[in-house]
Order: sequence, then structure tokens, then C-alpha cells
Amino acid sequence: MAIIELVQTHPQLPLLALVLAAVLFAAHRQLAVRRAAQHLPPGPPAHWLTGSPLPGPYAHLKWAEWTDLYGPVISVRTGSQITVIIGRVKEAVDIMEKEGASLADRPKNIAAGEVLSGGMRTLLVPAGTRFRKLRKALHARLSQKESVNYEPIQMENARNLVEDILANPAGHQEHAKRYAAALVLTMAYGKTTPTHTSDPVVRQINLCLTRLGQVLLPGAWAVESYPWLRRVPGYLSVLQAWHGEELGLFREMVDNVRWDMRREQAGDAASEKSRNSFARYLLEHQTEFELSDDELAYVAGSMFGAGADTTAAAISITVLAAAKYPAAQAKVHEELELVLAGRAPTFADEDSLPQLKAFVMETFRWRPVSVAGVAHRATKDIAYGAYVIPAGASVVGNHWAIGHDPHVFPNPEHFDPQRWLTSEGALRADLRSYPFGFGRRICPGQHLADGSVYITTALTLWAFSIAEVAAAPIDVMAFTDTMNTHPLPFQVAFAPRQGSGSAEGVREGLVGTSIIAWVLRTADPWATSSGRAPSRLPQRLSGFDWAAAVYDDDEQPLPKRKRADGFEDEPAAPVDPVRSDIWYHDGNVVLQAGITQFKVYQGALGEASSVFKDMFSFPQPAAADAELVEGCPVVRVSDSAEELKIVLQAIFQLQYVTGGDKLSLAVVSAFVTLGAKYDIGRLYAAGKRTLYQSFPTTLEELDALTDGKYIEIHDDTSHWMQLAQIARKEGLLSVLPYALYRCIQQYSATTLLGGISTADGTVRRLAPDDLLPCLEGHRRLVKAQANTALAWIYDNDSSSNVCLRPKNCNQLRHKLLKVKFFPEPVVSGLEAWDARHADGLCTPCADISIWYYNAGRETLWEMLPKLLGLPSWSELKKEREKLD
Repeated sequence: MAIIELVQTHPQLPLLALVLAAVLFAAHRQLAVRRAAQHLPPGPPAHWLTGSPLPGPYAHLKWAEWTDLYGPVISVRTGSQITVIIGRVKEAVDIMEKEGASLADRPKNIAAGEVLSGGMRTLLVPAGTRFRKLRKALHARLSQKESVNYEPIQMENARNLVEDILANPAGHQEHAKRYAAALVLTMAYGKTTPTHTSDPVVRQINLCLTRLGQVLLPGAWAVESYPWLRRVPGYLSVLQAWHGEELGLFREMVDNVRWDMRREQAGDAASEKSRNSFARYLLEHQTEFELSDDELAYVAGSMFGAGADTTAAAISITVLAAAKYPAAQAKVHEELELVLAGRAPTFADEDSLPQLKAFVMETFRWRPVSVAGVAHRATKDIAYGAYVIPAGASVVGNHWAIGHDPHVFPNPEHFDPQRWLTSEGALRADLRSYPFGFGRRICPGQHLADGSVYITTALTLWAFSIAEVAAAPIDVMAFTDTMNTHPLPFQVAFAPRQGSGSAEGVREGLVGTSIIAWVLRTADPWATSSGRAPSRLPQRLSGFDWAAAVYDDDEQPLPKRKRADGFEDEPAAPVDPVRSDIWYHDGNVVLQAGITQFKVYQGALGEASSVFKDMFSFPQPAAADAELVEGCPVVRVSDSAEELKIVLQAIFQLQYVTGGDKLSLAVVSAFVTLGAKYDIGRLYAAGKRTLYQSFPTTLEELDALTDGKYIEIHDDTSHWMQLAQIARKEGLLSVLPYALYRCIQQYSATTLLGGISTADGTVRRLAPDDLLPCLEGHRRLVKAQANTALAWIYDNDSSSNVCLRPKNCNQLRHKLLKVKFFPEPVVSGLEAWDARHADGLCTPCADISIWYYNAGRETLWEMLPKLLGLPSWSELKKEREKLD
């Protein structure tokens, strides 16, 4: 009662008691800190209450400066938080590697770890049960053994990077981001992205990564030093909103994969990339890994966070180093020429290119991407010499200072790949850097990143000589102040090195890597008993040699068939000729194609064909063993009996040439092929005219065309391939753009490369000149249509000022985006506008979308020949002016 009366008479006492308690608590904490400080490593002067000042921008440089002043291990106190910073190689190994078990934890990270990431981002999760299961899930597909399986995707995208630089050298840093985004989206979600800048998913993920980098900057959020700030209403509301956005995005991406799995169960075919995606693997093993839906979404998303941003930065750093240090670049060029003799490098060459590997390792040391490192937390006191790192302290390996340790890397600011090589030119086993972190928290994607930087550097330096632009000198210290640092925009000049120093020379050199990448990509990388894809082809089947081997198969004699009892069949007995129904009893010459004979008139045949006329005009010497049938000489031809019969029917029976019925594909093929061979002008002209009618050179002609309008096509899956074959063989190049476009739509890469077996046992496949344009064409067309006919799906700005229902219209666009680009992009940019695309859009958006689609479609049509490696439409149309 006395206490109550005292409080009632002195109402300020509770407040004074709280203040006194706070002061006593602060004094206790400061006493503990001061006691610990007696054994802490040295560091900058600290205020008794607030500690040392925050390092400010580019913290890694300030920490490196303190390392030079105070020693290889320093300590900094901010508030009650102690941070130990290590800046030399020996100390990093002694503490962060050898004491790895005591540093496997992460510091309590309120802003980035708990609020922004919901405690589920693997990078920041404290040691414990959740960390172990998240790490286990990541390691299942990112271990050194498993990472080899991603080499086909890496090689394909590295080749695309070279193509992008050829097309737009000034955008090389954006192309590096496209490479990284496309690679990781394919790996994580089985999604193919046409361009990193236009894909809304990539935009959203990049925004999430940018936010994370900002929040993780030292001193960005005072709540890390003064945790009581989290109780201030509204202080963390921005981070909470950002967390909701990124969790929703990661959940949506996984839901798309889940939806694809359900469609497959319903009978739809899933894409190969979707089948092998990390998200699908997690969904199939969710129970085994004990992951909640939110945890699974963050694990899948962490692959993008761990791989895309760092890889893009590392690629740009290699370009910067090559331009700034031409002597180092020249040594790589010399090695590539010596080892590869001009062909493009692959993963199979990695062990044979130590100079290139040294170049990559030096970029990791010289300009590390994770420049300041990520903090660890000491779970117990760690004694090091005369110092003690107290339990609970944050421990950071400053990658910048460690990589610039002058005792290990003399003249550290100089870019010198030779430091990594022995006098014999082999990689040194006694030297290493630590760009991926330390101990048990080392980056799980390090092997994947190593592979990406190797193959992109190898192909880029094989393809180009990179030079600094005199008018825009490169500042080697101009980098972003972010967790993963990127070079600020810089200019370089790319000069093609292959062929005669032309872009075409580079593209031709990429043929082998393109086909190898396709071969590796079509194999199920996790289907082999060893768990390893056949990603390393024999040297003798690399590049053009492998491509040639595909076609050499046609030249090899077929082996004899084996019977069920294991004995080979005897050679077949000669087959007697068969008379066709074209057999004029008063004819005077017999034509034989295969085993089929035709008895016709020399004179009529000579009138139709100058080739036969010349043949018959020269008397043939009589021979005792001359082949005769009914007293008529036999002329053997190499044509198919079916096509020869069609030509003879047209000449002697006037079939197919009356102008009535449309021609069948077989008739068109016979008219064009044999019409050209035997100079039968009217048949050749009729066949060529039909081809020209069926394969437009303008959009107006395309819109008036329907399948089978001029050529009668039966149920034959190979007809588009056959038509492209005919056009290429006879040099009818104006037919090829639309013919190859239809091949790309109709056939998978497997079919394009392997060909289609026909009824007579032969294999029909595209000509070598058209195979690669088709394999490449799918990617090029997807990218082109995304920027032309389908750009309206991405570009919300085009109708934002007049849209009546923004949320609804944006949702419908996003739904259509999934249809067009997920799980595999659909080549459809030349199809007439589908009214269903506008279903549900407000009237202004529908009208604008139609206008943009049609305008983009016209642009895509004009681009089509170039996308397929053919002359422009204006040049191709000249061919048709010569039609008889």
C-alpha cells in the first residue's frame, strides 16, 4: 500500500524507474563490451556510446584502408555490435576456413534476413534446422557433380551472347545480363526468355535483387545496430511490402511449373527444359526435403539470386579486363589458336586452356563480385594469437582486401594472369583466391558460376579482339556500390577474329558449338546411371567434324541385316525389271529407273527435253552385249520411278498440265527436279510457278494463302521439309524464308537434325545450308517476335493513358504471356491477328493491341529472310521476275 501511495503522490516515479533501468542495462552492455575489447583485434577509434563511425559508401575500400593501418584482423564496434574484418589471405584461411564450424552461422539480420526475406533466403538464414534443409535442397542440383549437367544450357546461352554482341556491341553489359537471366530462368523454372530487358518476370526478379543489395549494404538500416527500432511503428513497412511482392513472385513461378506438371499428367507433353527444372525437382521431392510452399518458392528463387546477378557482373569484368590489358588478352588468343586451330572452344577444352583459366581466376581476384563478402557469426570465442573474437561477433572476409594481399599477390592492383601459372605454363596448385566465400557458408553455386564465366570468356575471346575506346577511357575503379558490384557502363570495341575478320566468320565458327549444344540439351541429363550427361564429346567429333559426320552417314554402305539366329542374310538375288503401265508397244526406247521400265518414243521425248534430244542425236555404237528390251535400247536413269512416271505422264498423256486441278506435292517435286535436270521447260516452269504461289514474298500473299491452296498435300509429316529441300536444291531461294519458317513451326530440333524416315526407307532431312538456320531460327524468331508482333504484350505503356481497366488488362496480358512463352516459346508472330487475344481487354486496349500487332507483324515479315541467313526480300523477289 505504501508503494501505491508513493506512486500516486509522485506520478513521475515509473518513468524515472524505466530510465534508470535503461541506463543500468546500457552500462552493463558497455562494461561487457569494454571487457571484451581488452582482447579484441585493433581497429579505428570508437565513441564510448555509439562505437566507430559507419564506413560510408564503398565500405570494402574503407575496410581495406583500415587493414593497412591496423593489421590483417581488425575489429569495429557499432552500438553494441562487434564486427571483425579479415583482410589478408593467411588470416582468412586460419580463421574462416580452419574455424569454419564455429563460423557457420549468420548474424541476426533483421532488415534483409527476417523482414525482407521472411527468414527463408538461404544466403541469410541462421545455422539450424531450416538452414540445413534449404542447403540440402540447393546442393542436390548445384554440387560439382550435378553442375556438369548444366553445361549444354550454358554453352547454348554463351553462343547466344556472342551473337548478341555481333548484333549490338554497345549493349555488351546488357547482353551479359541476358545470358545470366536466360540461363538461370531455364535452370530454375524451365522458362525460356527472349530478352532480359523485355521479360516482365526478369524485370521483377532484378528489382528484388536490387532491393536486396541495397538493404544489405553496411549501415543501410540502423535496426541492425539498434534492434529496438523494429518496434517503431511503420519503420519496416517498406521492407514488409517488398517481402510480400517477392514471395508472391516466387510462388507464382513455382505455381507455373506445378501447373505444367498437371497438364502433363492430363496428357499434354511437357518441354524437356520444364522436366529438368529445379522447381520441378523440388516439387517432386518436397516431402523428402520437408519444405513448406513458401520455403520451396524461396529455394527455387535463390538459384536466380545466387546465379544471375553475380554471373552477369563477372562476365562484364572479364570484358573490361581484356580491353584494359591487351597483352593478357593476346596470350589467351595465342593459346586458343595453338590448341583449337581456329575452331570454337567447348567445355571439353577447359583442361587444355590454362592461360584462359588463369585469365578468369585473375578477374575473380582483381575485381571480386561479392566485393565485401557476407558476414558470418561466431558461435563461440575464437582465439587467434593474442586476440579473441567473442561469441556473437560478426566476422567478415573482405574479398577485396584478401584478393589484394601484397604478400600473396605482389603488385596486387596490376592485372596479371601469369601469377597463376608455373614456369611450365600449368596452373599453380599452391595459389588460390576466395571469391565465393569461406567455410560452410561458401556459395553453393560456385561450380555453376565457374562454368559460366569459363565458357563465356572462352567464346568471347575466341570470337573477338576487345579494345579500349580512345575517346572513352575505362576507369577500373568505377563500380556500383552494391552487395554484388557491377562495372559502371563502359565502352569497348569488338573486332571479329574468325574467318576474314567478319561477323559471318564468327557465325560459321559457332556452327559446331550450336550442334553440340543441341545434342547435349536433348539428352536427359539426369537419366544416366552415373547421373552425368554425356557433355564432353570426343575431340574428333567436335565442331564441324561432328556436323559432317551426321551427313557422312548417308554415304556409308548399310550393313547386312542379321537374322534372328545371328547369321547374316546372303546378298539378295537380282530382281527382274518390272514394266510400268506406260508401255507403248510401238515405242522405240526403254527408260529404266530402279527396277521399273517405261517404253516410250524417242522423238516425242526429245522434243520435250533438250537433254534427251542431245542424247538421242548421237548414234550409239552397236555392241554385242547391249541391253535390249523388245529390240529397243535401255537407258538407265538415277531418278525415282515415281517421279519419272509423273514426268512421262505429263509428256505423253498430258496429265497435270491442263491447268485444272491443283498439283500434288509429288508432281511439283517431279516437275521442278526432273524438269531442271532434263531441261523440260514447260514442266519446270509449271512446278516453279506452283511453288512461288505457295510460298509468298509479301504479307498480302501470306494472308490470302491457306495450306493446300495450290499444292495438294496428303497426310505426310515431312512435306515442309521436302519443299525446303526442293527449293534449296534448285536454287529457288525466294521459297526458303516461308518454307523454313514452317519447318521451325512444324518440327522439333530432334526431327530437324535426325530427319524423317519416308515410306521407301530413305531419310529426308534439310540441306546442311538450312539445318543450322532452322536450329538457330527458333531462338531468333522468338526474340524478334517478342520485340515486334508480340511487343504489345510486354509494353503496358502503349495503352496506359487510355486503358479503362488497367488491372484487368494487365492480368490478361500476363496470362497471354504465359501461353506464348511458357514453358516453351511458340513461334507465331506471322500468324494473322487472333481475335481471342483481345477477349476481355477494354476497347482502347484491344484497338491499340491490334494496331501494334499488325505493325510488328509487318516488321517481323521484313526481318524473316535475315533471321534465317538469306538475302533480303527485295533481292529474293528479283528471282521471280525471271519466271518464264
